[in-house]
Amino acid sequence: MDAFATPHDEPSGFQANSESIPLVGSATETVGELQPSVAAETSNDGAEAGAEARYERLYRMVLDGTPTSVLIIDPQHKVVSANANFLLKSRTRESEVVGKRVEAVFPSVIAECLNLTARLRRAFATGEPQGGERINYRAPGSPSRTFFYRLVPFKWAGRVESVMLVMEDVTEIDRLGREARRAERHLASVVESASDLVVSMDRFGRILTWNTAAERITGRAEASVFGLPLVELAQGCDQATIRAALEGLSAQKQKPSISFEAELKHADGRAIPIAWVVSSMRDESGGFVALGRDLTEPRRWRDQLLRAEKLAALGVMAGGIAHEIRNPLAVVSCAAQMLLEAESEEAARLADPAAELRRQCAEKIDKGVRRVAAIVENLLRFARTGARERSTPLDLRTVAAEAVELTRHPARLRRVDLSVQLGEEPLPVMGVADLLRQLLVNLLLNAIHAFEEHDHHPSSSEEAEDVSSKVGAVGRVELVAFPRDDSSDHAPSCRWIVVEVRDNGPGISPEHLQHVFDPFFTTRPVGGGTGMGLTIAHAIVREHRGFIELTSEPNQGTVAIVTLPRLDDAAGRESQHDPFSSPFLAAERVFSVSRPLRGGN
Repeated sequence: MDAFATPHDEPSGFQANSESIPLVGSATETVGELQPSVAAETSNDGAEAGAEARYERLYRMVLDGTPTSVLIIDPQHKVVSANANFLLKSRTRESEVVGKRVEAVFPSVIAECLNLTARLRRAFATGEPQGGERINYRAPGSPSRTFFYRLVPFKWAGRVESVMLVMEDVTEIDRLGREARRAERHLASVVESASDLVVSMDRFGRILTWNTAAERITGRAEASVFGLPLVELAQGCDQATIRAALEGLSAQKQKPSISFEAELKHADGRAIPIAWVVSSMRDESGGFVALGRDLTEPRRWRDQLLRAEKLAALGVMAGGIAHEIRNPLAVVSCAAQMLLEAESEEAARLADPAAELRRQCAEKIDKGVRRVAAIVENLLRFARTGARERSTPLDLRTVAAEAVELTRHPARLRRVDLSVQLGEEPLPVMGVADLLRQLLVNLLLNAIHAFEEHDHHPSSSEEAEDVSSKVGAVGRVELVAFPRDDSSDHAPSCRWIVVEVRDNGPGISPEHLQHVFDPFFTTRPVGGGTGMGLTIAHAIVREHRGFIELTSEPNQGTVAIVTLPRLDDAAGRESQHDPFSSPFLAAERVFSVSRPLRGGN
C-alpha cells in the first residue's frame, strides 16, 4: 500500500505540502482565456503529475534519511507514514504499520506508558508539542533500550492536519553519559580523598576549586576562597614567588610544571609551609592546577632526626670527655681540699688576713670543682644510663611517690601546689628505680621552676611550710600515673604505663622550641641550672624503650607525658610493640614535641 496515496478528504502531511504548490493558471483569468485546447490541457495535467511525483520522492528521501524513528499520524490516530528507521528498529514492514491505529502499532506496555491516546488528543486539540520524555523498554530476548519521544503537531490554515511522533534511541548516549558522570564522580572522589591540597585556577590565577584537604590545612572553606587569587592567600614575600610561577607557565606553554615552596596564611594567621607543583591545564581555558603538600610534619620529623643524630654523637663524645676531665679534676679537688685545710689552720693560728683570703679562694676552688664534677656526672648519665643491664620489675607508683616527696620543698619555696594521683592499680614496669626517680624529679622541677621564685627564701622546711600556709599558691603542678591499653588484633600486646606531669605555668616562647632538649640549654639565669635536666630525661626514657610527649599552650601550662612499656605479668616481659614504626620516628623514638615547652633544668 502506498503511504502517500490518501484520499483528498483525509489530508496528510504530504498533502498539506502538495496543496501549497502553485497550480498552472489563475482564478482571475476570463472564461475565454480558460478555453485551452485539448493538447494544452493534456500538457498541464502531465506537468502537475510530474511535480507531485518529484515532491513525493523528495519527501520520502527526507523522511527515510532522518536518523530517528518518525511516524505521521492523522486525526483518526491512524499512521499515514513511517520512515525507514522506524521500520528497521521495530522489525516490521510498511504494510503492517501504515493505515493502522497507532495504539496497535506499539506494544501495549509502551502505549500505556506513553499515555499515547490522551497525548495525541491533546496535541490535535491544542496544537502544542507533547512528550519530551525518556522511556526504557526491553523486548523479549533483547537488551533494554532507552528512547526519547516527542509529539509535534503540523498545522495548515490554523488547523492541525497531522502529528509527527519522533522516537530516538538514546541508549548509547545514556551509556556514555553514565560513564562520563561515573568518571567525574571518581575524579571528584580522588581529589576530595587526597591528603594534599588540590587547587584549580582560571588563567588569571583565581581559585575555582578547593578540595577538602585544602580546607583542613588552611582552615578556609571553599566558599570563602572561591574567586580569590591564590596570590592573596600567600605570605607576603611568597606572593611574588607564586605570581612569577603562574606568569612563567603562561609564557612558556611547553613547560609542563613548576615546583617551588611558598607559605600560605592559615585562617588564624599562622604561616603554613607548602611544597607546590603547578601545571598548566591541557585545554582551551588556559587555567592552572596546583598540588600542595603541607611541610609542617615533614620538617618536624627532619628536625627530630637531626636532633637525634646530634644527641647520639654528643653522647659518644660526652662519655670520652667526661672520663678525661675526671682525672685532672680529681687532682684539682684534692689540692683544693688540702689547701683549704692548711689555710684554715694557719688563719686560725695567726689571724692573718692574707691567710683568710687564701682560705676563701680555696673554698671557691673547691665549690667550682664540685660543680664541674656534677656536670661531668650528668654527662656520664646522659652517655650511658645502663638501664637495660640493671632493670628489675618494679611498681612505678612507688617511684612516683618518692619523686613527689623529693620535690615538695622546692615547690613550697615557690608557693606551688604539688599534688599526685596514682590510683589503686599497680603500675608494673621493667626499669631502674633510681633512673626513673631522677626522670620524674627532673620533670617535676622543670614544671616548678616555671613559676617565679618568691621574694622570701625560707631557710628551713618549717619556715617554708609556714610561708606556704600564710600565702596563697601561685601555681599548680600535678603528677598523674595510669595504665593504658592500646591492644588490638594487629598489636595484641600494646599495653603501656603513662605518667603525666601537668602545670599551669606560662609555657615557653616559640624560638626556644627547637633547643629545649639540647644539652646545657636553659632559660634560667646564670648559675640557676646546668640545662641538662631534659637531656638526661631523654636518655633515661630512651634506655627504658619508652617515649615522651610534651605539649604546651601559651598561658595555659604544660603537660609532659611519659609512656613506658608495661610489664607483661603472664610472660614477665615488656610489651614488644614499638609505637614508632615509622622510619622518620624510629630514629627519634623518645621525643615528640607538638607545642612549645619551657627550657631549664
